[in-house]
Amino acid sequence: MDIQSKKKLAQELKADLSQLTDKRKNWESHWQEVADLMLPRKSDITQQRQRGDKRNLEIFDSSATHSLELLASSLHGSLTAASTRWFSLRFKNSVLADDDSANEWLQDSEQKMYLAFDRSNFQQEVFKYFICLIG
Repeated sequence: MDIQSKKKLAQELKADLSQLTDKRKNWESHWQEVADLMLPRKSDITQQRQRGDKRNLEIFDSSATHSLELLASSLHGSLTAASTRWFSLRFKNSVLADDDSANEWLQDSEQKMYLAFDRSNFQQEVFKYFICLIG
């Protein structure tokens, strides 16, 4: 790729970013309002606050926050519960799918992945992810 092509690509990417940023602007005020009511500690969408600022001034009861936690708990329990096997590995290739040694390797790999999840803080972090996804 020559320099002119790179410059043209860079200009196109900047124009795309500008367009996407403009489209996002319409939603940011809505996201800020939702965050102020449901997740005030993460409500730095359009407003930058100092550490220690009061962030819960808009909240008049805990209904929204409680609902957020209930939905996040439900998603966590349904999709990524530590007590269940919530994913499995398989081969797309039918030749490999019929190979017993390949399937043993795949099952061993899956077991190692679950073990790595169990030894990490994945469950706490995925719950926080669900909170942020919803709020």
